[in-house]
Formats: sequence, structure tokens, C-alpha cells
Amino acid sequence: MGIALGGYGTFAGDFTYLSSPSYREPGFDAMFPLRLSVPASMDIVFLLIRSRYGGTYDNLLGRAYQDYTIEVTNTLTGEPVYAVLSPNNISDNWEVAGWSPVVANLRTRPDADTTFRHQDMKIVVTDTKSDEFVSCRVILGGESLPFYIMAINKGNFANRVKYSSYVSNGYVQVDPRGSYAILSPSGNVFETTQSNSNFSHPLNKTYYKHQPGRNAEDYAFTVIDYSDSSIEGSVSVRNAGNYGKIGILDIDSFVYDQLKAMDEPGYVDVQATGRSSGISRNMRIYLAA
Repeated sequence: MGIALGGYGTFAGDFTYLSSPSYREPGFDAMFPLRLSVPASMDIVFLLIRSRYGGTYDNLLGRAYQDYTIEVTNTLTGEPVYAVLSPNNISDNWEVAGWSPVVANLRTRPDADTTFRHQDMKIVVTDTKSDEFVSCRVILGGESLPFYIMAINKGNFANRVKYSSYVSNGYVQVDPRGSYAILSPSGNVFETTQSNSNFSHPLNKTYYKHQPGRNAEDYAFTVIDYSDSSIEGSVSVRNAGNYGKIGILDIDSFVYDQLKAMDEPGYVDVQATGRSSGISRNMRIYLAA
């Protein structure tokens, strides 16, 4: 089973519907508990659910919303949180050819007259036909807003990903030969031809198109925290060559050895500060060997 952040909104009618949602399977393609962050002022959160068979999402099961159950609780107090499941009659952004997701509609507060919001919620969705389940946490005003990432291993470059994922926390399976990640605080990134590209990495070798959001600007990228001091000198971040809206996180091969020696994953926190607005946002990227 997979789950994705589909969007969020307010009781006043201000909604954001995300395009090309990134589905994750905690415990399968995500080795860490899945945390989804949304802006602190949101009243409604939309999560998207899908089930599959076999080893690929090309084989999607045609589940109806009645085939799932959902339980949402306040992570701190255990108090139940209002949530309902429905077919997707909300946004065409979430549709794919011949298939539609099931939508979970969460309320962070009961109504506009209530000032208290659930800041941290635990979600468990169960497929009643297969008894499989998927879980995650939704955090209002979490320490990082969702961002776009492409993680690439130098030792398996031929099988690299060619489209970015929209995530609350990044994930890099570090290669013994080293890895890097393309970071975009605003807007999708995908591999393309030189004539259609905004930037390249490595420079003049692999070309990428960036589709910046409405408020995109140039950013200064800085690594501000590490899970362990042993990897501090082996992870760095900089702007993509000749393009200020994208960051490149370089991960030396030494990090692979250190993670193996520690026998546990690590992480780095990257801060992106807008050069025009001065506004900063943090991106956590988990590293595993």
C-alpha cells in the first residue's frame, strides 16, 4: 500500500492541490517512519491511498473507498481526529490514466470557531481485503516543508531516477562510490535534452529541466546539522552550476563506510534561504548504506 500528500486547505476556501503526488510505502521504499509536513494554518489535509500487486505500481488494484478503514489520532494525547474516506471527486491533479486514488480527508480542527488544532496526527489506513496497512504522521508547521529531490548513485548511474519526488523528508541510499542529490525547494525537476534544460549536473553532461513554482527564487544552500560528526566533512551542498534555484548535495564515498560502521542510518539537515525574500526553510535528508 502507498500513501501520498495530495493537498491541504482552510475552511475559508483556500486550497492547494499538489500535482504528481509522490506515493511512499513506509517499511518498503521508505526506511524511516513517514512524516508529512503541511503549513501550520491548514484546517483540512488530503491524503491519497492506493494498493498494488506485484513489485511495481504499474499493477494498481481498483480499490473502492469502502475497501479501506482509517484511524487518525492526536499523536500526543491519543484523542481521535475527524477523518473520512471518499472517491476522488476533488482534484484532477491526482488522476492517472485508467485509475483514481482513494482520498482521506482529515480535519485538524472541528470547525472555524475552534481555535485549537491537532498539530501532530498519526494515521493508519487498512486495506480490508488484504489486511495490509500503511501509516504515517502529519505534522502542522513541521520543521521542514515538502520539497523536491532526485537521489543519484554514482555506481549505478545507468539506472538513475529521471524525475524528482515531492517529499517531506528526503532519502538517499548511499553508494560505495558516492552519491548526490538534486534539491529543489520549489518546483519539479526532470532529466531532459540540452536544448530544453535549465541546468546540468555534472556540468555539461546530464541536463535537467526545472519547473519553478510561482514564488521560486534563487537560494543559498547550507548544511546546518548532521546526525553524527563522523560524516560532517564528507557531505556538502552548493548551487547547481549557473542556476541558483537548485541545490546539489554531494555525498562522499566515505559516508557509505561510516554508515556501515555505525550500522544505522544518518541524516543531514539542509537550509535553503531565499536570496530575495530572506526566508529560510529546512530539508532533512536521511542517508542509509
